[in-house]
Amino acid sequence: MKKTLFSVMWLAIAGVFTITALSACSDDDDENKTSSYVIQKNGVVEPSQQVDMGVFNIDGKNYRLIFAKTNLTARGLAKAESDFGDYFSWAAPEPWCTAYERTASSLTPTAWISGKADGYTLVNAQYYDGTRYTKYQNENEQLSPEDDAAHNLLGGDWQIPSRAVWQALVDANNKSVTWGKDGEMKLTFIDATGKPGMKISSKSNPENYIFLPATGRIIEKEFLSAGLHGCYLSSTLATPYNIWAVGFGEGSGGVFTACRRMTGCAIRPVRLVAE
Repeated sequence: MKKTLFSVMWLAIAGVFTITALSACSDDDDENKTSSYVIQKNGVVEPSQQVDMGVFNIDGKNYRLIFAKTNLTARGLAKAESDFGDYFSWAAPEPWCTAYERTASSLTPTAWISGKADGYTLVNAQYYDGTRYTKYQNENEQLSPEDDAAHNLLGGDWQIPSRAVWQALVDANNKSVTWGKDGEMKLTFIDATGKPGMKISSKSNPENYIFLPATGRIIEKEFLSAGLHGCYLSSTLATPYNIWAVGFGEGSGGVFTACRRMTGCAIRPVRLVAE
């Protein structure tokens, strides 16, 4: 039976969850830069880094969904499937956090791009002028290519998945794909790093799968729920201040509107090939 996110209150309220599994959250003890493990292939994504998840109906048309095998970073794609990649604010061309510090009980951002040292805040949000957003104000409005970080960093027809793409993937659970073992949306591990995430597999060809690490998100300067939940951007606006995103935790997943535009989230690029 398909499960939906349990009212996604963990995303609606900042600070409800804290990081409890740090050994599963950072890339390496000796290298904490979020962009350190990358494939230097901007504009070109190797075939081995693409996953054909099958044909889905998106807004009344059939498309083959080709996902990147790893998350987006400031310099391309993360090298390993379990790497978190970088954290992007909606419509921002690059991630604002560039490094973090790992301790026994937390992950703390330690380096920022110029002008964003206050972190993932409303004031820093792309197209916010101090009183309102000046671009993208209508429900279900889509990002333009020039504001799509996946398109700008990878080129071609790579893009941030839309709300409809994520919804189609969720709705296909236990039909053409499975979310976690037997479609139960349970978190799992795929390598020795011990980083949990959601494995989404094609039912017709289980060797075709994507692994979405449980990246959590960043609000202001605080990592929330890393290692416990995943939060991935869509390219679709929900309200002038919120965007659609896909989220998952242990035993649940769905598309929701509780993600603010300035929140730092992971991106999993996709290509849509018309059938």
